[in-house]
Amino acid sequence: MPVVLTVESIGYLVPRYRFDGSVQSVYRRACNISCGESLLTVTAPDVPDGPTALRLAGGQPIDLRTCFRSRDPVSRCGSWLTSPRAIIDLGRAGTWNPEALREIAALPELLDNLRLAAERLRERCRPARSVVHREGHVVCVQLTRACRRHDLKTATADAARLIGWGEGLTPAGDDFLVGLLAGLEALVRSSMSRRTFLARFSDAIVARLAATTVIAAHALRLAAQGHFNADLHRLRNALLSSVSQVRLILTLVFTGAALLTLLVGTVTASLLTRPIDLLVRSMRAVSAGDLHHRARVASRDEIGYLAQTFNEMTASLEEKTAALEETTFASMETLARTIDARDPSTFGHSARVAAISIEIADEMHLPVKERESLRRAALLHDIGKIGVEDKVLRKPGPLSETESAECYELCSHGPITHFRYCASWFRD
Repeated sequence: MPVVLTVESIGYLVPRYRFDGSVQSVYRRACNISCGESLLTVTAPDVPDGPTALRLAGGQPIDLRTCFRSRDPVSRCGSWLTSPRAIIDLGRAGTWNPEALREIAALPELLDNLRLAAERLRERCRPARSVVHREGHVVCVQLTRACRRHDLKTATADAARLIGWGEGLTPAGDDFLVGLLAGLEALVRSSMSRRTFLARFSDAIVARLAATTVIAAHALRLAAQGHFNADLHRLRNALLSSVSQVRLILTLVFTGAALLTLLVGTVTASLLTRPIDLLVRSMRAVSAGDLHHRARVASRDEIGYLAQTFNEMTASLEEKTAALEETTFASMETLARTIDARDPSTFGHSARVAAISIEIADEMHLPVKERESLRRAALLHDIGKIGVEDKVLRKPGPLSETESAECYELCSHGPITHFRYCASWFRD
């Protein structure tokens, strides 16, 4: 049964009426849909709006991995977006449009805004510095200076080094270029030379998108065309506003980013430690004697491979233990039949008792394990005869007082010794 979802807002670049595509990738809070040369994104309610984003309404399930699978076909027809596992209602969604670009503040205020932003950025990046703050820092400085001089050749070379540089789906070098393009667009205004430089610089970046990931290439292509998400629009406008408003907006933005980082770190740690904890529990269960227990293989990484190998080892151990039990009991069964053969009057007695016991177990609908334990007990119930001498066991007449005393002593203490020897075969 497909999951029914509702979209609250649709980016202004999402095709309005009809399109066909397929799921390119899916994560907990975002599902990317390949649609021609564009990449549309269905996002969780708390993800910022964007030009090609379809943000779900509040109260919707945020783990989109339960609603989509990679390469699932996706189609829009009117107010509905359909896929094999999800149906999305677009009829009540509004169109998201970015904030209008504000007038640039006076130079002293603008410099104060930039200093405040730099301070907040240093605080934010101090715990985990990305590549643009380490080995890529020199390249970023050179690129910024080249853009200030309108040196297209140097700017293009430095941008080419940053594209795809860094970790993750959107490398840090690509994120820096998106922010740089947003800043350059804000400063273009009516300057023809700036506008010409930005157009050529943007074309140079688009020509080199094969060097990065699909998702990062999509973000860079949008940025080259002047399209940015809601957070970047708000931050850019804040930098152009009065200092008091900048302080408030930057405080909110970076506080939210810090909380998000903490949440992601906690979830990631849980995802890493849970499979190990489950594997340790399985090892304890097997070491306690439960050879039927198997570890849960929840992934295909190194931990999943270890769990699979542990299961194979446990299965082999269970098989060899069962074979050893069968071999040992076969020896005990042979011994019991040999004991029966010592007395012609009871030859085959233990086998007949075992057969009758199985018939009774069938009528009682006992489990397979209990039936097997009952059969073994029946075959070995007379194993105490092993301590009785032949002259007593085969004596045709009554026993003497001495012989009776010996039999009584044997019946009182002898079976305990034999029971201890055979007890492991009656355990479930």
